[in-house]
Amino acid sequence: KNYLSILGSCEIVQRGDFVLRNGNRSDVYIDMRKLLSYPEAWNKILFYTIQKLSSLSFKHIVGVPIGGIPWASAIASHMGKSLLICREKSKDYGMQKLIEGEFKAGETCLVIEDVVSTGGSILNISKILNSNGLNTILFCVVNRNNVLKLNGTLLHYLFNFHDICKPIQPKTIKYGKKF
Repeated sequence: KNYLSILGSCEIVQRGDFVLRNGNRSDVYIDMRKLLSYPEAWNKILFYTIQKLSSLSFKHIVGVPIGGIPWASAIASHMGKSLLICREKSKDYGMQKLIEGEFKAGETCLVIEDVVSTGGSILNISKILNSNGLNTILFCVVNRNNVLKLNGTLLHYLFNFHDICKPIQPKTIKYGKKF
């Protein structure tokens, strides 16, 4: 609960009229990027995340662009893991790689996203990694729709939507509708 009050003090939960990446509308937006502007709070949540991840076995970490990248970078550094960068499509210049960094087929990679609603973004990155021989573990900081599995793969998470929004009267929260 102390971690939730830390998030609350950073005002990551925004009220208004928002369109989510999946096209649904919501009167609540969880902006985990705001946490990065509060170094003390960011570090507390980061180390709580690292504690939770310590029971998982993986060699590499990839952050889903853009919200997962700061998490992946910080966690990789603190846990001594390899950071890989995965693009949704290859560049048309340079090495034209989808995945930057050194890895071998059969190794395991943690794929991290800040907030997951339907899981489309994290699944997209996971599929790219899988097609390049990597096994994946899926993790998000906030599981917005209480998704437990994505295409049969367990989604590990730190907080769910209800926990995050509890301080702002969840009875008034409207869940999304497609446009």
